[in-house]
Amino acid sequence: MNLDAKKIGAVIKANLVISICVVVILAALIGLPMVSKGFEENVQKSVADKERAYKDLTKIRDGKISIPNATPVKAVVNDAIISRIQEVANNRKDQSVSVLDAARSINRTNHENLDSRLFPGHDLPEHELAVEAPRFQKKVVEEYKTLLEDVNAGMPPARETVLKSLQQVQQQFLDQNLRKDSADGLEEEEMKMVRAELSERRTDLYLRDAERTGVYLDLATLSPPTYDERRVYALPELFRWQWRFWVVQEVLDAFQRVNGESATVLNAPIKRVLSLRVRNLMAMDEVGADAPPPSSSGSSGSAGPAAGPAAGPAAGPAAGPAAGPASGPGAGGMPSRASGPSSRAPRDEGPKEVELQIADVPEAGSTNFDLSLTGRISNELYDVVLVDVELIVNKEQLIETLQSLVAGQFLTVRDLAVERADVYDDLKVGFLYGDVPVVKVRLTIETIWLRSWTKEFMPDVVRAGLGIELDKKTTSDDEDDDFS
Repeated sequence: MNLDAKKIGAVIKANLVISICVVVILAALIGLPMVSKGFEENVQKSVADKERAYKDLTKIRDGKISIPNATPVKAVVNDAIISRIQEVANNRKDQSVSVLDAARSINRTNHENLDSRLFPGHDLPEHELAVEAPRFQKKVVEEYKTLLEDVNAGMPPARETVLKSLQQVQQQFLDQNLRKDSADGLEEEEMKMVRAELSERRTDLYLRDAERTGVYLDLATLSPPTYDERRVYALPELFRWQWRFWVVQEVLDAFQRVNGESATVLNAPIKRVLSLRVRNLMAMDEVGADAPPPSSSGSSGSAGPAAGPAAGPAAGPAAGPAAGPASGPGAGGMPSRASGPSSRAPRDEGPKEVELQIADVPEAGSTNFDLSLTGRISNELYDVVLVDVELIVNKEQLIETLQSLVAGQFLTVRDLAVERADVYDDLKVGFLYGDVPVVKVRLTIETIWLRSWTKEFMPDVVRAGLGIELDKKTTSDDEDDDFS
C-alpha cells in the first residue's frame, strides 16, 4: 500500500493535538515499565536502609553497657557514660604506670652506675680504654669488698693466726699451771691437760669470730674481675664487670634479707656461701658462661685468668635468635649472627665508625618451657641471668628460707639439690654453724633484669647485641638537613 507523505503531514497538521497525544501514549507504553523498575529498586534499597537503621537503634536502646567495677545496665550511650568510661580507663592506666614504676624501682633497688666516665657507653679510643680498664677493675674489686662489709660477711681466723694464738696459750698454760718452760718431757696426764686447754681456746677463737659474722663468705668466692696487662679490654667487657656485680649484689642482698641484719652464723638460716657463679649474662642464645667474652680488638695476648670455656649446655634456637652485633672494631666479643657491618665513609679524623646491626630478639613475654619450668627467656622486656650457688643452710628452716629468698623480688629458684653437710670437717678449719642440723644446698636462682633501666647504662654495642634499638644521635649532617 502506497502512503502519501504529503497527505499524512496534512492530516497531522490538521490534528496536531491528537497527534502529540498519540506519540506520548506510545512512548509511555514503551518507557514506563523501564522507569517503574528503577523506581522499585530505589524504594527497596531505601526500605532496607531504614530497616537496618531501625535495628541499630533498637540494639542501642536494648543493649547493655558494662562499666568496669560496675554491674552491666540497659542504657543509651550518652556523654555521661562516655565520660565515666574514660575516667575508669584513665585510672587503670595510672595504676598500670604506677605498678610498672614500682616494679622498676624494686628491680633496680640500689644498683648504681659504677663509673659515669665509661657508661652509658662513651666512644673512647683504644689508648684511653687501656688506661681506664685497670682503674675500673680496681674500682669494681673495691665495690665487692664494700658489698661483703654491707652483708656482714667474714671467714674464720686464718690458720696462721690460730697457731700463733695457741702457741701463746700453750706457753702461758705451761708457765702458770704446770710450772714448766716447755712441753718436752711432759707426762701423759699433763699432755691431756694441755690438749684440752688448747682445744677449748681454739673453739673460743672460732666462736668469737662466729658471733660477729653474719655469713661465711670471702672475696675469692665472689670471683671479682682480674686485670691482665697483656690483654686489651673492650667496653662491653667492662660493662659485663659492672652488670655481674649488680647480679651478685642482688643475690647477696637477698641472703641478708633472709638472715636479718643483726643475725650471726650461729642463728642465721643461711650460714655459709660455698660458691657463687653467674651464667647467661649478656647472652641471648646460650645458657652462657661466667667468663668474659674474648676481646675483638685484635690483641694476641692471653685471655687471662678470667677466661674459660662456656659452662652449661647451649640452649640453641629454643632460647631465641642470636644476639650479637656484627663483629668488628668495638664489638667487644658480643655474640653475633649478623651478616656483617656496613661501614660508613671514613672521616678525616678519628677512628672509622662501624654501623651496628640490631640483633633479633623474642617479643616481650616470650617463653620457652623446654629450657626450664618457668619458661622465661630473655626478650624485649627483660633479660634472664642465672646464678648457681652452693650454701650451708639450717635444715629446720630450709623451706622458710627458700620462700623468703624470692618473696617480693625478681628472683625464682629454678633448680634445687640437697645433700648432707660435713659439719665436723668444717669445724676443724673454724666454721661454726651453731647447735642446729645443717645441710648443703645447691640452687640455681633465676634473676630478672628489666631493660627499662639497664639499657640506660649499656654501651651501644651491648644494646645492639641484645636487640635493643639505639638512641638516635644527631650529626652535623642531620643538623644541616634540619635548617635546609
